[in-house]
Amino acid sequence: MLRPLQGTDIDALHALWTQRGVRRYLWDDRVLSAEQTRDAVMQSAWWFEHQGYGLWGAYDADGALAGFCGYGFFRDEHELELLYGVAEDQWMKGYAREMAEAMVAYGFDTLHLVEIRATTDLPNVASQRTLKRQGFVGDASRKAADGKLYFRLPRERRDDGGDGWEAA
Repeated sequence: MLRPLQGTDIDALHALWTQRGVRRYLWDDRVLSAEQTRDAVMQSAWWFEHQGYGLWGAYDADGALAGFCGYGFFRDEHELELLYGVAEDQWMKGYAREMAEAMVAYGFDTLHLVEIRATTDLPNVASQRTLKRQGFVGDASRKAADGKLYFRLPRERRDDGGDGWEAA
């Protein structure tokens, strides 16, 4: 189940964001403070209220936070980007795929985006695989010199059912 993150999720989200495996790629191995997590949730709430996007919590059958996903301005204040992450004890259960799939649909069908962008660290092969399965392609206009890989999913590629990896 997905729902927008709210104040009651701050502690669970902070615990997830500070897990070693999650923060390794999400926060460049920095440990965020509880205040930074709270600020991110409050920023997300503002985005939802004013723009229709933000961060969603992904909850397992027992109602526990299994991951998060959504849209925001994470690397560039002018470039809306897809973001997702899964709690370590929930890896390899399909949550990343399900979240990415739901966010791609939300981005195109509800937000009416023309293109969806995403970024992964070079060693994060699992996230790259998730994006490629959704039809994302490498963004040739962005260089990977900073240890990141940049991806894009143009609406027409999704509508055409494009697959595979190719720089576009």
